[in-house]
Amino acid sequence: MSEAFVYLWYDAPNKKYYLGKHKGSPDDTYTHSSTIWEHFTKDNIPEGVTRRILAYGTDEEMCVLEHELLVNRKKRCWNRYYNNSLGDPRYVDTSGENNPNYKHGKYVGGEENKKIRLAYKNEQHKTPEY
Repeated sequence: MSEAFVYLWYDAPNKKYYLGKHKGSPDDTYTHSSTIWEHFTKDNIPEGVTRRILAYGTDEEMCVLEHELLVNRKKRCWNRYYNNSLGDPRYVDTSGENNPNYKHGKYVGGEENKKIRLAYKNEQHKTPEY
């Protein structure tokens, strides 16, 4: 028995997809983790929404496969997907173009994020006032 799988949901009424990976069984209660697509359970799958299992394997294998498939789709047809990231970063390279903050040849929000991190770090090292 495999520990994980890659799946593809198709939302026919909206002509959109959601591709994901799950560590568990296709028969458990998990549906998806999208933050932009409506939440639903296995007991109330919306009309016209179907799921295909694309592959089974170890959690690491499925993380890598999910990432590769999402990178491919981002290059070709990202606007047809509910996904907003390129998968689980535990087993994939998230540097450069693979980073979700990397857009049009540069990191978006990088300077702003750096300022926030520095401000937080400086705040942590202040001498307490008594």
